Amino acid sequence: RIHAALAKPPGMTNVNVFNLPDMGNPILGEASVKRAVLQYACVSAFIWFAWSHLLARRAFDWAVVLPPNLVDVAIFKYWLETALFAGGLVLTLAPFLFSPRLPPTPAECAHDNDPDFLARIGVVIPCHKSEAEIGGVLSQALKYFKPEHIVVADNANESLPPDRTQAAVRDIHPAIRYLFIPQGHKTRALLHGTFALPPAVEYVLHLDDDTLLSDTMVFDEAHFLQDQAVAGVTFGIRMAGESLVSRCVDWEFILFSIYRTFRAQRATAFFCHGIVGLWRRDSWTRHLCAHPAMPYGEDAWIGCDAITCHERIAGELRCWVSTYAPNRLMPPLGCCAKGAREQGYGASSIWKQRANRWYTNAPRRLGFRLSQLLHYRAGSLVRGIWFRVFMVLHFQSVLSYLLVPLAFVYTAATRPLDRLVFAPRWIAVFVAYRLTHTVAVAVIARVRNPVLMPRLSTALAFPFYLLFLDLCFVWGHWRSILWYTPFWPLQRGMPQQWAAAHEQVVAAVPDIESGGSLAPVPPSSDGEVPFKAKNAAVAESDEDDMSSQSSSAPSFADSSPLAAQACRVLSTTRPSADSVGPGRGQSDAGASEQPALPESKSQGKMNAKNKRGGQGKGYTQVMTEEAA
Repeated sequence: RIHAALAKPPGMTNVNVFNLPDMGNPILGEASVKRAVLQYACVSAFIWFAWSHLLARRAFDWAVVLPPNLVDVAIFKYWLETALFAGGLVLTLAPFLFSPRLPPTPAECAHDNDPDFLARIGVVIPCHKSEAEIGGVLSQALKYFKPEHIVVADNANESLPPDRTQAAVRDIHPAIRYLFIPQGHKTRALLHGTFALPPAVEYVLHLDDDTLLSDTMVFDEAHFLQDQAVAGVTFGIRMAGESLVSRCVDWEFILFSIYRTFRAQRATAFFCHGIVGLWRRDSWTRHLCAHPAMPYGEDAWIGCDAITCHERIAGELRCWVSTYAPNRLMPPLGCCAKGAREQGYGASSIWKQRANRWYTNAPRRLGFRLSQLLHYRAGSLVRGIWFRVFMVLHFQSVLSYLLVPLAFVYTAATRPLDRLVFAPRWIAVFVAYRLTHTVAVAVIARVRNPVLMPRLSTALAFPFYLLFLDLCFVWGHWRSILWYTPFWPLQRGMPQQWAAAHEQVVAAVPDIESGGSLAPVPPSSDGEVPFKAKNAAVAESDEDDMSSQSSSAPSFADSSPLAAQACRVLSTTRPSADSVGPGRGQSDAGASEQPALPESKSQGKMNAKNKRGGQGKGYTQVMTEEAA
């Protein structure tokens, strides 16, 4: 049903899913116990199948394939390792061999931005405790965009702003819009910030509160004009910092940006990183309104929704933005951990950022990815083939990390001596492969764009940094399977509740001249304050864990009464599959009205309450009246 709502087949009517609060999980809703029982049953079946079929069958196949002679076994292992080494190296060098070759040379990066296009771009900057950093971010943004088209959306799990970010914003330019959302949730900040942008804005650029635009940024409208299927554009990302860990993260993001641009050229990128991204405003708003409201990974969920809608995400590698990364691998201990943040500027460690956050989302999106593998229309046969190649590699990556601990346990339990003795050898092969790959890419970067070339110490340390990331992947994927997925339900209806409270958010901005005080927020019809999430999975009391995701978001100054209506309409409509382009829907095409599903239990109770004496209106009634 969700897939029917996101991407309707030609000639069929969409199912109105996202106006129902409990339809993010159409079978179990938000019942954690039932979800956990079903999840653990599926995990147990997966472990049994992997143990009894995949791992055992692989061991049996190796026993049949390997020749009996020990000398022949050694020769076979040698050629196997050589073939895997060479094959993997060729595949990973594909972006540098296929035309157009990456990364672009300095001559290829030359571009003059169109002032008319820049005048139609709005900027949303989610932030949290950004008093020290927001000034530099805004100063760089003002080199390209109008101050009235920039919105800073401060957010925290507090009733008042936790620092003087508002004053810092006003010192940069008084026309820049500032909002404060008393809930630490980046997706909500982005939603309110997008509603706050003026109507003249046609494209939305989202920036993290520690991301600096370069002096040679490329904003090229040709990405959107040449292909109406393109809904967003990614940019190259680099990390600031001189520590060895920061330099390894910098080289990781250089490679990540190159490979993501390669996927965008051949088919589509999977998502725009939350650090920076440029979107068509209508597509961006629609995906925000259909967002599952998870506490982190908002960027990948938006990209997943865009691909489900048969949209494409292009890549722009003629320019790079700069941001910050944690400068240590593991969390600080003891007194050093006091006040540490898990995400954003000043994040405490790579482990917390990756293992506990970034890498916990991919396994729970496998169902959506499978649907995309079968249904996605890339616009041409060649693009469709490339997309499915990339998607199969994604499935292989996720399943491999899930199988790693099972493979170790199986090997140790069945044939520990003759199998474990080869583990150091395979690690050595892995390190040698990664080192060779790094050297090869560094040489190519030296020829095409010398600025991107890593230091020698970075190249030598990078294979071991990737081994650490492999551990983060394994931990994060199993954390998702055992804890995140069963106990943190998707909440597709939450953005509509936020949209209903948008006018209160706009009216409650504190006045820094008078010392700062928030206007009281009236309770909603069911007696709850609309700022607060109804599910504890979204509104978490730990500020360092949740409000660090906070982000800045603008709101519709001239059309704030239409926020709830826009979110309701956009989240329940999807572009027609045959409205434009070969085999996809136009991202900004008008959507038709959708028939409503039978009311859910929670909605039925609310409507029954409304019929008894008129004691307040249900959420659906309020949205309907505002739309009218």
